Amino acid sequence: CMSVWAADIRERIDAGQRPENIVYSEAEISKYLQVDKSSNLYALLAPFTNEDSMDISTDELEVIMKNLRENGGFDFVVCDTGNNTRDSSFIALENADTIIMVLTQCMNTALCNYGLLNTLYQLNYFDLNRIKLVINKAQPSRAVGISVEELVEADAFRNPETKRPYELLGTIKNSNKVKLAGNMGSPLVYDAASEFTKEIGEIASKIIGKSYVLPEMKKKGFFAKLFGRK
Repeated sequence: CMSVWAADIRERIDAGQRPENIVYSEAEISKYLQVDKSSNLYALLAPFTNEDSMDISTDELEVIMKNLRENGGFDFVVCDTGNNTRDSSFIALENADTIIMVLTQCMNTALCNYGLLNTLYQLNYFDLNRIKLVINKAQPSRAVGISVEELVEADAFRNPETKRPYELLGTIKNSNKVKLAGNMGSPLVYDAASEFTKEIGEIASKIIGKSYVLPEMKKKGFFAKLFGRK
């Protein structure tokens, strides 16, 4: 996981290397990643405990992010952060080409999101035009008291530099199927026919600038599952 990679970087820094000069090859990077061969998806896992995450320094995080972007050999790198102002979040935001802020139709959550946006603006930290919105767990306004349109058009989610709402990449409807898939550890996004997957596909298409449809995953037959044939 990330802690193992950070420990190696720490050793290099302690040995006298400057963080900006630490370079990993694609093969070296792959040693720290988990891979799902059926989808060619690689993952750098978060530290297992809060204590482990506290040990990772800003320098180590910057080396990891830089090498994933420049030397990992990936078409896209997705970094999942919290809506906080920790160093790890700022480093990810700094390195991002596109920043996706995930909103829900909950005013408490919306206020937290607004607080982060306002902090970034006050710090004059980076170009706010990189920020895009996604509405998650969307429901009809009669059920939650505020519509998706009202949320997106609210003053809290207007770019203070352009006075226009941040671009909405897409909406993901509230679904028990998503919760069930998550609880069962079976990613619903691999089901090309599901509404959730189509919604994710629309968001992905807007990000990469061209139409993208997830191909059907090849299913193993009964005997292949039984005897482990690939």
